[in-house]
Amino acid sequence: MSNKTKDKQIKELKEQVDFLSKTLNNAPASIHILEVNSNYDLLPFWANTNYQKIFKLNMEERRQIGFVDSTYFFNVKDSIDVRDGIKYLMENPEVEKSIVSRLNDGYGGKWVYIRSKKITIEKGKKHMMSIVFFIGDEMVFNQLKLDVYLKEINRLKNQLTISKLSKTELKITELLGQGLSTKEVANKLCRSFDTVNNHRRSIFKKLEIHKISELVKFAKDNGLA
Repeated sequence: MSNKTKDKQIKELKEQVDFLSKTLNNAPASIHILEVNSNYDLLPFWANTNYQKIFKLNMEERRQIGFVDSTYFFNVKDSIDVRDGIKYLMENPEVEKSIVSRLNDGYGGKWVYIRSKKITIEKGKKHMMSIVFFIGDEMVFNQLKLDVYLKEINRLKNQLTISKLSKTELKITELLGQGLSTKEVANKLCRSFDTVNNHRRSIFKKLEIHKISELVKFAKDNGLA
């Protein structure tokens, strides 16, 4: 591998890490990864900035405490449901689990909506990722708020992906997105069919799509067609 290729890969990786960091830290929720031991106790592995706002502990303080009972932060009336939820996730790694619970009085006593999934980080250890939203006393989860946020994440991700296209690839994406065939694009740009077809393969790879219908939808969804 040449140094130029290696530098390019490092730059692309850094862009993705920066994007994820910025996006997760701006999320209207606490997003965190927790290590789970055999007793279903929890130890924080990573969290966005909202973790501290909700649980009133920064990550270093939380790590110093070590593993704690998985129900420690929650109202005693809901603690059994929390532990059962964590146990279920650890035993069913392919599923996601949602619960509505109250934090205990020391953490505001507010209702939260939690969606969690088991993830694999380190062999031999169990981890789960959770996203926690405050939902208010009316016990109604604001699905619209989550949908808007997820839509914005997708938009930002697509912008990052689009930036990887060359000027020629971007123009071809626009024309294909308008419904033109590869041959029609070649004629319009005064390029050979093979040249445009090679660009199309490169576009598919960069956008991680496999069909022209997916490209058309991507172009329309992102204002390229």
